[in-house]
Amino acid sequence: MAVPRVVPLLISRADECTQAIAKIYRTCQNKTIAFDSEGVRLSRTGPICLCQVATASNCVYLFDVSTGGASLFDAGLRRLLEDTAITKCMHDCRADSDALFHQFQVNLSNVYDTQLAYAMLQSQTHDGRFPLPIGLKRLLELHGYSNPYKEQVVQLMDSDRQIWARRPIQETLLQYASYDVANLMDVKAQQEPEMTSPILLAEFRARCRRYLDQYRKHPTEFKHATAQYGWHDWDSRRW
Repeated sequence: MAVPRVVPLLISRADECTQAIAKIYRTCQNKTIAFDSEGVRLSRTGPICLCQVATASNCVYLFDVSTGGASLFDAGLRRLLEDTAITKCMHDCRADSDALFHQFQVNLSNVYDTQLAYAMLQSQTHDGRFPLPIGLKRLLELHGYSNPYKEQVVQLMDSDRQIWARRPIQETLLQYASYDVANLMDVKAQQEPEMTSPILLAEFRARCRRYLDQYRKHPTEFKHATAQYGWHDWDSRRW
């Protein structure tokens, strides 16, 4: 069976970026976008190579940071990511936030983190215990979605650690990156009806803000393997 394809818009120049950002503002539903980024050991020192934005499952923008560099952020991408009126739906925003802040002075804000949302919803039915962090692949599967390019790209990354920095970028990588954001807002739409408690919502929003800051405000480059969710009470609880 043929693998389904997304037709993303690949953007590498400042003028293209300005036009794309204007369209995103016009078309994003409920002032929400899905966002992700790819890089080489993504962190404050691991370079961002590609940023993905989706406004709907069939409307994906790929910003080629390896080619366009800071000019893309100056042309509107920074404004979008810092805009507190726009919700950014992400899955584990920590490394993205760290890289954006230290490499391009982007203060990523107003994030709805699907990894945190899953953990908090699970805690409501498991005596307050939080599960280990769920990966995006598994979360998508639980909600009826998948990234059909996942296994292929994992193999490519294992064989070439610099693959996201190489240009021209492979079509398989473009499809993988597109699928990582294409269904995130649908996952959010399925999670939100379960998050009706004002107390739960307030705690979730506070933890999203702390997730954003966990790596980027650390005085040195954060060692990602040393924490699961970033708080001792979460890390020490197991199923």
